[in-house]
Amino acid sequence: MISAAAIGASGMFSPLAGIAPTAVRKLWELCGKEHYAEARPVQEALAALRQAVKPTGVSGLKGGLRVMGRECGQPRPPLDPLTADAQKDLAAKIDAIEALRDEPRGWV
Repeated sequence: MISAAAIGASGMFSPLAGIAPTAVRKLWELCGKEHYAEARPVQEALAALRQAVKPTGVSGLKGGLRVMGRECGQPRPPLDPLTADAQKDLAAKIDAIEALRDEPRGWV
C-alpha cells in the first residue's frame, strides 16, 4: 500500500482486512497522511500475514479468519479446506506476528 499511495492511489481492496482490520486501517490512514516511514512496520506485518496465507490461497484466507475467531465456512469445491495440521501451522504463523496481537477476535 505504501508504494501505491506514494504514486497517488487513494484506496485499495485488501482481503487481509478480514483477518487484521485494525492493521489494514492503520496502514491506510498512515499512507493517507503520507507518513510512510511510520507505515512501514505495519506494511511489513501485513506482508508477513500475506506470506502466511498465500500458499493455500482462499483456504488460507478462510483459515486466517478462523484463527481470528471469524468462522466463515470452508471453501467450496474444487478448493480443499485446510487440514488440521495446516490450520495449526497457520495459527502459529499468525500468532507469531507481534504487530497483529492487538487485533480484535471474533465478529465485532
